[in-house]
Amino acid sequence: PSYRELLRGGLGGVLGRVRARRARETDADKLAFLTAAETALAGVSDWAARYGEFLAGEAKRSPNAGRAKELAEMGRIATKLSVQAPETFREALQLVWLVHQAIHVEGHAYSCTPDRLDQLLWPFYEADRKAGRIDDAAVVRLVENLVLKMYDNTYWGPEHHLTQGLCSGGSTADGRDQTNRLSWLMVERSEERRVGKECRSR
Repeated sequence: PSYRELLRGGLGGVLGRVRARRARETDADKLAFLTAAETALAGVSDWAARYGEFLAGEAKRSPNAGRAKELAEMGRIATKLSVQAPETFREALQLVWLVHQAIHVEGHAYSCTPDRLDQLLWPFYEADRKAGRIDDAAVVRLVENLVLKMYDNTYWGPEHHLTQGLCSGGSTADGRDQTNRLSWLMVERSEERRVGKECRSR
């Protein structure tokens, strides 16, 4: 999946592009594909919106003020992402996870790894840091939660395995290093979660 395109326009933006192409398409095979794409994207958008409604309801029912605030913020983000593009690191990470999970639920995410999240999320991280909206401690908590959710999608069975991972760093075609501060935060926290899980399982 083109997460870069997804982050640029959000679900609503991608869906709008698909609908525009579908409206002028005459080839039957391409039209069938675009119709399926529109249906799938609309389904993910609706899923995110319903998730937002659920979280908002949970926030109202929570007796703990702190937890209610967290749930309300989660609900706001999910509702926004059902149609709008992300503007912050947290929103961008949440959108990637929603779409990644949708692909997984559909049964097509066997060993599918989101491509180089450190590169994709870097503009959001950098903007948030400059604006004072986030610090590395908050980023670490969000990345740790992402890694834990990745573990939820990992399965080792007698006939097949379902694995999830993080892909970061790398280099350009001419060999220039592409790692950044976010690359190392992701690697460090992913490794700590892995080690912690192994220790608990022994």
